[in-house]
Amino acid sequence: MAAEYDPSEGARKRNIIWLGIVILLGFLLPAIVPAWQEVKVVFPNVLVLGEEQVPIGVKLFCLYPGIAGVAVILLAALLRGIARSIVLLGLGALFIVLLLVLEGEGGRGAVGGPIGALVASPGAMVVIEHLAFLGLFVGSRARCFRPASLAAAIIGTVGGGLYLVSLVLPLLPPEAGSIELIRPFRALENKDTVIPALGMVTMMGCLMAASTLCIVNVRRNSYAEGLARKAFELLVVAYVSLFAAGMAEAAKRLVSQPGVRGELVLAALLETIKSLCWIVGPLLLIPVGLTDLLVNLLPPPAVPVVPVDMVAVPVAPVAAPIAAYAAPMVEAAAPFAGPAPPVAPGVPRADARTRFAELKQLLDDGLITPDEYQRKKTELLERL
Repeated sequence: MAAEYDPSEGARKRNIIWLGIVILLGFLLPAIVPAWQEVKVVFPNVLVLGEEQVPIGVKLFCLYPGIAGVAVILLAALLRGIARSIVLLGLGALFIVLLLVLEGEGGRGAVGGPIGALVASPGAMVVIEHLAFLGLFVGSRARCFRPASLAAAIIGTVGGGLYLVSLVLPLLPPEAGSIELIRPFRALENKDTVIPALGMVTMMGCLMAASTLCIVNVRRNSYAEGLARKAFELLVVAYVSLFAAGMAEAAKRLVSQPGVRGELVLAALLETIKSLCWIVGPLLLIPVGLTDLLVNLLPPPAVPVVPVDMVAVPVAPVAAPIAAYAAPMVEAAAPFAGPAPPVAPGVPRADARTRFAELKQLLDDGLITPDEYQRKKTELLERL
């Protein structure tokens, strides 16, 4: 039925499939090990499973992206609704547990920088920043699908407020600066950290803009969806800019080393991409699952109904005199006429309302152009 049609299901399904592909790449991508006379291509996620001295927690952590990536893709293809959201949240929670187990077994070196950076940060700041990211992600993304949702607007407002507050809270150690807001600007003073500092400044500016948009976007008007979409795009640009700055800094350091070999650059690039898919991909399961859950709990937007009686052209009164005048001529010519051609079936009035509503929904979702909408509407009116 038209009331059960959810135009956001296709977009959400595609997002989940792409996330599953990213996580699976964290398992499938190889690692390049430069040697003295040769270059070895190894698959660490598989090799570590056969090592007896490796703790079981590290083995599970290496096996996780392969299982989770396939599971997420199958989820998007086979499940929908709240059941899919709960399984996504469960997979994300399992990854957090594996991270904690890995740290408990002393496996910080097995995955490189992301976990080490997470653990080295002040605890309170980590909690506030992660809650702010969840609020901004879930609030802005859910409101792209449900523009009139008050719950999504509140979540986005809370996330944006938490991020803006985190910029001025004195939670950093003294050597990093008194507040988060001035830390990247202090890093700009050191010529060795200019590139990552620029990435941090860009990320901070995008997140501040996204937070401001979420805070002011609380009304249920025609601009709600556009502002929410812009806030989510700024959120993505913020972290992409930080990642790009990190890649540029790593490339600069490699090139500056004397006698650097091409396989070293390729190895560093593959390691960065693999870590991004392996670590960041599963960490996105929780915000994606929460977004999917919130959207599934909220009713889809009401499908506007076009009043057919108001847009239909009254053809019958004009055609009646012509039909009465031509009736005797038609009866006289009937014996000489062949079989009547098939008449195109008309559209019942009740079905016409549904067809007009679906056509208007396609126009609102941007799936058809205004010209196509007018042409199809004219065709439906002619068939009434």
